[in-house]
Amino acid sequence: MRETMSCDMECGGLPPLSRRGRAPGTMPSDLFCASRLYAPRHKDKHWACRRGHAPLQKAVASHRTPYWAIAFAMGMAMMAQAQVTGRYVRVDHLKEVQLVLAEVEVFSNGKNVALKGTASQSSLYKDGLPSCAIDGNRDGKWGNGSVAHTLYMKDPWWEVDLGSMNVVDKIVLWNQVAFGERLDNVRVQIFDEDRTVRWTGQIVKAERENVLVVKSEKPQTKPLAPPAAVTQTSMNNAEADKLDEQLATTLEVFKPLWESYKENADKIREEFQPKFGALRPPYLEGLEKLKATAQSRGDLNKAKTTATEIERFKATLSVPSAPAEDTIAEIKTLQTNYNKFFSALEKDMNTRLGALTSRYVQALDRLKLDLTKAGKLDEATAVSEARERRGSTK
Repeated sequence: MRETMSCDMECGGLPPLSRRGRAPGTMPSDLFCASRLYAPRHKDKHWACRRGHAPLQKAVASHRTPYWAIAFAMGMAMMAQAQVTGRYVRVDHLKEVQLVLAEVEVFSNGKNVALKGTASQSSLYKDGLPSCAIDGNRDGKWGNGSVAHTLYMKDPWWEVDLGSMNVVDKIVLWNQVAFGERLDNVRVQIFDEDRTVRWTGQIVKAERENVLVVKSEKPQTKPLAPPAAVTQTSMNNAEADKLDEQLATTLEVFKPLWESYKENADKIREEFQPKFGALRPPYLEGLEKLKATAQSRGDLNKAKTTATEIERFKATLSVPSAPAEDTIAEIKTLQTNYNKFFSALEKDMNTRLGALTSRYVQALDRLKLDLTKAGKLDEATAVSEARERRGSTK
């Protein structure tokens, strides 16, 4: 008779069992013990469970437990461990670039829960509203009006609020048809209600369809701050733009005002794109000079550190929002100056857009007054609603 052994660990302390004494449909506990499946065998012929799978320990409390029950318990426990739950899904770039998304799908138990979410993003390029990425339309052609699009900016992001905590199984990012490389090296994260990171993934080389299977990951201890309030204001203006464009197709007297405003707003945004790009060459030139100086002085550490930063910058075309604590003083100065000029440009652009919006609102007020005096109350009401969407202006 084959020698059998018992396990006196917490998995049950099972008695010896002969091969012949096994009941039909069961397996000897010394051959199929849940604890023994997760740890190496020790010289004392006992197995130790390193993970403490309580559901599995209960399942093998008897050596006559059917093996299908043990397998089912194992599957349920492993599946529970692998689940990731979250409320916010964010897509971002850690460099200066335009973030463009045709569609973002967040699957929970096989259902795309992003369709009922609320989307936001760091900035708006023309008609590329954040909601375009959760409208159920995977069309990646910019001219068809279903693509979310940010400005060319530092660290652009897009985010969807699912409204509540959901188990996330899979995330699918649909890329635009042209310039698909803009989505290369994009980062995808899941946050809980406290904005603590629950999962992080990355797409290195973007395709038209990019599937990310979500697996369990230890959360970070430091929560991420929610998007700034100014972003919500920007998104309100974006939604107002979309409604105004719809109104212009039905109200002829309103159309000239809207087209003039839209044309000038687009010109301002396009004017600033090369200005943001012009910040890169001076930063790179400063790094090259710093590296040459370090080499001429025989400073190996500074020369290597600067060379590493040059390679990083060429690969990402971005500068950290705040220099790291261990950054050498000369590089820290270059990064601080870069961020100062970038913020100044961004402020200048937003100031000009704000002044343009103020003039647009004043024109709407005058049009509403004229329509009211002419007795065209329905048209005056529609213009008044367009005016209210813009909020108060200085």
